[in-house]
Amino acid sequence: MARRQRIDSVAAQVDAASRAARAELSPPKHVPLTDAELPFFRSTIDHLPHGDWLPHTLEMAALLARFMAALERTQTDARDAGFVVDGKVHPAATIAANLSGVVLAWRRSLGLHARALAGGDLRTAGKRQAGAIGWNDDDLLARPGDDDGLLN
Repeated sequence: MARRQRIDSVAAQVDAASRAARAELSPPKHVPLTDAELPFFRSTIDHLPHGDWLPHTLEMAALLARFMAALERTQTDARDAGFVVDGKVHPAATIAANLSGVVLAWRRSLGLHARALAGGDLRTAGKRQAGAIGWNDDDLLARPGDDDGLLN
């Protein structure tokens, strides 16, 4: 498999922009989607630049759209019937909980979770958080106990 081209050159950026503008991404022909599933596919692929989608990740996005549509249908069924029926949890509520976990796992697999979209792994997030914690360490703000003569 060929390595992806670096994006830090002008030629690569022009190429990526032209590929993204050329065609609208659609689900693979071997993973057909219903009209109810297509909006979920569109919202999924809008998370990343069009040039970042490879054939396999488009397949995964189409399958994710199926799971998301199934989750929507199941949640609607559970809501309409009531989450508790005759003192027992409605089966649709249990299925919806399981589908929620599947959807989250597939989103993580595609790199669509919040940390990935914010641009980082745990180390990067930790560095960002450490930087945010230390924002006040520049001694520009007075602190109680500073030798300014006010507390003496």
